[in-house]
Amino acid sequence: KGADGRRCDLILSVDNELQYAAERALERGVAHHRADGGCLLVQDPRTGRILAMAAAPTFNPNRYDEVEETVRRNPNVSEPVEPGSIFKAFFIGTLLDRYQIDFDKPYFYSDRQYLLENGEVINDFKAYGWVSFRDVVKYSINAGIIQACRELTQKERYDFLVRAHFGARTGIDLPGEHAGILRPTREWGVRTTATILIGQGIGVTPIQLISSFSALVNGGVWMRPSLVDRTSWRDDRGIHTQEVALQ
Repeated sequence: KGADGRRCDLILSVDNELQYAAERALERGVAHHRADGGCLLVQDPRTGRILAMAAAPTFNPNRYDEVEETVRRNPNVSEPVEPGSIFKAFFIGTLLDRYQIDFDKPYFYSDRQYLLENGEVINDFKAYGWVSFRDVVKYSINAGIIQACRELTQKERYDFLVRAHFGARTGIDLPGEHAGILRPTREWGVRTTATILIGQGIGVTPIQLISSFSALVNGGVWMRPSLVDRTSWRDDRGIHTQEVALQ
């Protein structure tokens, strides 16, 4: 409420039932994995609207000053992490944009360890032998995606990540958003050039991740995430008394 008597109501995009389900699911997941915390987001990929946003541990906002600053932060927007193997999906999409791919042809060889040009090793869960593109996707084979992307230069990898809105704030209507961590290519070595494909050597926030994944199911179109559906202004001072208005 402003000093001039006007009041602004924020109408959020959050769905009450989805929010309740998200908070309960997150609570169960954190307990099951004995995790220190976690977060969960639900987004409408067509509009970018956030339908649920949960974080753990939580706190009573009426006792804001009684909890540590790290607990008050919203990890959905403020804490970048290495996304890991789910990041492969973005580069798989890039390859599909560029090439005609036979999903079942055994293009790639997977030993348990993949040797980079500088002698460093990238590990896989096991040795898969000759694998197809479909196998790379199905079993999340590190060696497969690294071989599949051999023709992509550092600049092309970096430019794609920028187009996918990594390394920059999404602009969601919340305070404290982190831009994530996407280092310039001059700081990439042989290892980072490879591991960026499998979600290592980069830091992304959950809101960045879900918004870019939403683009994959929205015809490739990225929508800015939003939590405020609309605002409604009213003037509590009134132009007449309630009694006069009722007459």
